[in-house]
Amino acid sequence: MNNSKTNGIGTSNNTCNTKQKPKPKVWITLITKENDYIIGAKVLAFSLLRVESKYPLMILHTKAVTKKTLDEFLQLRCQLRQVELLEPPKGVTQELVNGYSETWTKLRAWELIEFERVVFLDADMLVVRNMDELLDDEELIKDENWVPESCVYTPKTESSSNPTIIHFEDYFNSGMLVLKPNDKIFACMLKKLYNHPNPDALIFPDQDFLNEFFNSHWVRLPYIYNALKTLRNCHSYMWHDDQVKNVHYILDKPWRITDRDSAEIKTNELNLRWFKCFDEMKKYEESHSHNNIDLSQRKIVQEL
Repeated sequence: MNNSKTNGIGTSNNTCNTKQKPKPKVWITLITKENDYIIGAKVLAFSLLRVESKYPLMILHTKAVTKKTLDEFLQLRCQLRQVELLEPPKGVTQELVNGYSETWTKLRAWELIEFERVVFLDADMLVVRNMDELLDDEELIKDENWVPESCVYTPKTESSSNPTIIHFEDYFNSGMLVLKPNDKIFACMLKKLYNHPNPDALIFPDQDFLNEFFNSHWVRLPYIYNALKTLRNCHSYMWHDDQVKNVHYILDKPWRITDRDSAEIKTNELNLRWFKCFDEMKKYEESHSHNNIDLSQRKIVQEL
């Protein structure tokens, strides 16, 4: 029976059945200061435009990133979120502080509770095929407490429709993470991080820490979503150019190659792909200069 009477505070009972608007989903990456990773992040942003992803890329950045750089990201249709730098735990040697002091800030991805799901992508990645299924597929994240998704150092998997649950000790690369933000999990992370008995043991800080924190409670995805560039040669039997969706340029970065005519580019298919995207991005920037775009209309999310 349709009951249209109002309750004692003057609102219809039917309003209780109003469906809550679903939370949005987003890609995210991290830039903490003015360095050459900005070039990588810009190419990453453009690569998502190139494959026509329906989801935006949000740049998590600190106050050290200049307005000029932020405007360049806005021009590439990115969203912006200023965050505070997460300091390394006490007891970390200066060598580790110098090399990885800012990677802890990646953990702030779990603070983004206004989003239903986020996919973190390192700035040295290149998306070569649409992979919106990482944000669309409801089967990827079933547990409310969730755990990271990762796909590196894994054997070849022909299908991603049924991710394998890992019940044994393993190790994932934190360059690509599919996660459901949760402030309680974030609080637990900070508690564990700042009470860590041996922070110097975290050689690859955020990566080693996340592997400790989630232990074996994470889901394996096919390598195609986090295809380390070195796998193309080291494990050529599992690498298929026509299947890879996201290339991870670990170790030497393509944007640090100064000679465009060098063998590093001409004989390296993955570097060629990166520079092709870079060149297309530069043309895009020229055609969407500040004279032709109203940056004030872009969405900027306030600092946490």
